[in-house]
Amino acid sequence: EVLARIKMLLKMKELNAKLRIAYTNLGDLTSFAGEIIKSFNPFHFDFIDKIDRLVGQVIRQNADMAEKPQQVIVAILGETKNWEWYQYQFILNKLQRHPLKLDLQHHLELPIDNPQVVFYNEADLEKSEILPIIRKLESIPIRVSNIVCYLSPDLCFLAVNYGGEVSSYEASVLNSLVMQSQFLKSIAKQVQETEDAFAYAVYILANAAEAHDEDTGSHLVRVGEYSALIAKKLGMPETFMKTIRLQAQMHDVGKIQIPARILRNPGKLNPEEWEEMKKHSLYGAKILGDHQRLKMGKTIALSHHEWWNGKGYPNGFAEKDIPLPGRICAVADIFDALTNDRPYRQAFSNKEALEMLEEIRAEILDPELSDLFLENFKDVVAIQEEGREDRWKKYKLSTPDYDQLIRR
Repeated sequence: EVLARIKMLLKMKELNAKLRIAYTNLGDLTSFAGEIIKSFNPFHFDFIDKIDRLVGQVIRQNADMAEKPQQVIVAILGETKNWEWYQYQFILNKLQRHPLKLDLQHHLELPIDNPQVVFYNEADLEKSEILPIIRKLESIPIRVSNIVCYLSPDLCFLAVNYGGEVSSYEASVLNSLVMQSQFLKSIAKQVQETEDAFAYAVYILANAAEAHDEDTGSHLVRVGEYSALIAKKLGMPETFMKTIRLQAQMHDVGKIQIPARILRNPGKLNPEEWEEMKKHSLYGAKILGDHQRLKMGKTIALSHHEWWNGKGYPNGFAEKDIPLPGRICAVADIFDALTNDRPYRQAFSNKEALEMLEEIRAEILDPELSDLFLENFKDVVAIQEEGREDRWKKYKLSTPDYDQLIRR
């Protein structure tokens, strides 16, 4: 009776210890999930970094963590459909990751759809379906006494050598942790796909508006890249640079409502035609509407024809009253328009275009932005389309003729 009572007390002590560990793990899981979600950025999602953090949460870091695995083996299916294997250990108070040259996935029956979590203790290993994996690990050498495996079509996570026997509890904890990272990876992929679709829709809309121009696609991309370059040199945040790179491409989207006979006119526009051409700024703003995602595009469409001296259109804004995105795009658009062929003239050389920019500095363009553009002209040249033959005619620039020159 005494022995039975002692055994019962020892069993109760063991269960209490496991309960405390379970509560601790539950708290750790909650904290880890909160940190992961707080730092989640779908546009800069680094899956291997998330795996590193996950392993740091799972792996044994000192002798007091006997309930955790001593090592972790991870395999990730890359974009090229090649598996990359890594071994994790906690050595000298630091988590270390080393690549493994193993093709263990050939010895695994990976699930086609839903992930699978299995666990084995030493007594079960010889009869398990993962015995070939055990033999491979022993060749590294890693002697396996127990193991918990998370298996999916694109991720394998093997937690090896817990301090005691493993059970469905350890399998459940590992599954919860890995699923968090897999979930965030899926969300990041979906967000990026949505963002790519949005960018493509913007490009198609902008391209349709300038279908009269054979070089429209390249022109739109260059204007976006020049605008992003100016924004970068101005010290603007990365989000601003990314947005203006995309939405500056819609600067002339309003031209979709301008008659083709005006857009393709090889000669000088008459006053009536010119007044109609100038309306494309207002048309563009109306087309883009009030959606928050297109706010910068609308601003650019409406303001990139405003002049620094207040003589532009449609509102006659001057200097800093002109929104910054419009001032940036004006520099980019003017330079690209000058250095590329148009139906009514041939392209100017870079040298002549720069001379023209100097002439209209502080009259049409923001002088600070013009200077930034000129100071970083090597970067501008790198963006320009390679292999284009510069052809131009001598043209005496004068402010009254300026808009006619580039048909803005």
